[in-house]
Parts: sequence; structure tokens; C-alpha cells
Amino acid sequence: MHCLMIDLTDAPGAWGKVMLADMAKALSRQGVAVTAALDAASAQTAIPAFLAALEPEQRFLLIDGNCRANKMIRDPRALRFSFMVDHPAYHIANFVQASTAMLLGFVDESHLEAADRFGLPFPKLFFPHAGPEPDSAPEPIRDRPIDLLISASLEDPLSDAAWRAANPGVPEIVASALLDAADQLSTTLTTCLAAWDDACRRRGFDHRAALTIATLCQIIATIERIASARRRQHVLAGLPEALAIHVVTPKLPAYLAGHPGLVSHGPAPFSTVIGLMKHSKILVNCLAKYSRGSHERIWYAMAAGCVVATDQSRFLERDFSHRYNILFLPWGPDQQAFRHDLVNLVRNSSQLTAIHYAAMPIYARHHSWDQRVEPLVALLRQAS
Repeated sequence: MHCLMIDLTDAPGAWGKVMLADMAKALSRQGVAVTAALDAASAQTAIPAFLAALEPEQRFLLIDGNCRANKMIRDPRALRFSFMVDHPAYHIANFVQASTAMLLGFVDESHLEAADRFGLPFPKLFFPHAGPEPDSAPEPIRDRPIDLLISASLEDPLSDAAWRAANPGVPEIVASALLDAADQLSTTLTTCLAAWDDACRRRGFDHRAALTIATLCQIIATIERIASARRRQHVLAGLPEALAIHVVTPKLPAYLAGHPGLVSHGPAPFSTVIGLMKHSKILVNCLAKYSRGSHERIWYAMAAGCVVATDQSRFLERDFSHRYNILFLPWGPDQQAFRHDLVNLVRNSSQLTAIHYAAMPIYARHHSWDQRVEPLVALLRQAS
């Protein structure tokens, strides 16, 4: 069984390359011979050499991320799989001229429904984020110097008025529904498309007749960006001054600036974030857009021995319970109870350790890359 994995876009150490490399290791452990061409320089030699070495009728698995790279390979022997880590609305242009036989793996179950709404003619499956093998000897939580680790593209959210002023060409019916949906997505457990549909229904706006798919995709992406910025401000603004907080973000938002216990690492690569996870008690991960899936930081933090505080998700609720093996963040702008709880938890290393220990067996059995790649291995075996 052979696999060619390509990704030519992100910088070395970026989250996408780290995940694909870990996926490659998991495939290798299941007997797949993986050739990874994760940068342009290696691709120039690795891809032709891989294809030339195959037998004339030898099928192989071709993997990329977000349908960005495998269109460059037209070999009919390829079984195509694209790991779709974002809502399909962000990547609608990448599907043009892509093989309709390509299997799409979406990290949120609701993305499959969205792909159907957009008319994407591809087979697809729910393929959640996952993580590496757990650390065999993680640093004890009581000895970890970082109380909270936050890694995200943080920004100061725009008010409704500011967003309208910045987007004067958007029709009022669309603007009001879009902002309403963003508010709903940032404060409740829902999907982006469901929030948009609800907002349009309340206004009697038949957006399916009025808008093109391309415009709908722009709206969905905008709603997610607004909601994520607002959700993060709700959770992260006003964190207790007693906490030692490390933040990885391109630009520190105003609501975190001046925190006396905060260390900013700037826009560090994901490989650096993983190193920080190994010295952190709690990872706080909020983004309000994977209500039926998960996020890679959840699994990489668990593998590194962190306790995870994250958004509620129908997928996570299948295996995890609040305060037993995970912390689910409350919804809405009132986060006082959560902040008070954080201080108590950070001071109670034994309780945090118990939460970590309760999470690890579930993670190891169900949420590492070894489990995630099983459908791909089965596909290869069936085609061999």
C-alpha cells in the first residue's frame, strides 16, 4: 500500500504540515508506505520519483489539505483524499476542476450538509481532527509554569455599527441577518448555516432565491470570522490577574493587553505551540464554529498532558463530560463563573491531574491519528 501526501502552502512548522506529518506516521504504523512532499523543493523530486516507482496498475492514496494541491497530479491510479480542515465556504474556488471522485474528509459533521447545499459533487465523510500519540512521561501538572495557554488568531471584534460602516455596500436585509447569525453563533451551540437560515427566516428573506452560492459562501465565512472574534473576547477578556497566561497570536488584542501575568509569543508556528503545551496546565480553546466536530488544538493539548477548556460540541459530548475529563466553556458574554473556576482549578493540581487522567484513555482509544486514518487504510486495502 502506497500513499503520496502533498502540501505546498504552509511554512515549516505550521499546523497543517504538523498534522499531515503526524497523519503520515499513523499511516506508516498501519503498513502504508508514505512519501511526504510537504514543501515545493521536495515536491519537485519526490513526486516524479514516487509515480515512476509504482507498478503500471498500482493504486495509491493521494492526500492533500483543503483541496489545494492534488489537482496538479492527474495520474489515474490515484485514490484522492482531501483533508478539509475548514468550512467548505472558505475553499469553494479550490474545488474548480478537481476530480469528482475525490473523497473529502470534513472535520465537522455539519460541513457535509453545507457541502451538499453548495452543490459539491464529491463523496465525503466525517473525518475529525486528531492528535499524536500521547506523551509517555508528561510533566506533572503541579510543576507546569504556565497556568493558561491560548493559541489563536485573536482580534478585537467589530461592533454591529462598525461592521456596517466598514461594509456599506451590503444590502440591509443581508447585513442584519448576517450580524444576527454571528451573534447567535458566538453565544449558542449551533452551526453557522443553521444560524444564517434562522436569521433569514425571521426576516422572511428567501436567501436561496436571492443569492448565488458564491455570495452565500462569502456570507458564511464572514459570519464565522465575526462570531469567532466575539466568542474569544467573551471568554478571554478579564481573565484573572493572578494567572500566568501565555498567548500565541499574530497580534495581541486590546482586551488582553496590559494583563500583568501575560507573556506574548507572537505568531509562533504550531511546533512551538506544542512545546508550550507540554508546560501548560490548561489550554483554553474557543472559536465557536465546530459545534459538531473538534479542533486540532484539543487533541494535541491532551496528548501533551494539558487539561482542555473548549467550546461545547455534539461530537465531544459523545466521549467527554464537563469537569470529569474536559472543561466546557459557558456560552455568552458573562464568564465570571468560569474565571472564578479557573483560579480554583489552577490552585488545585490534584483536581486538574484527575481530569487529565480521566481524558487520556478516551483520547488514546478514539482520537489519535491511528484511529482517524483507519477509513483511509480500508480504502487502500479495498483497492489493492
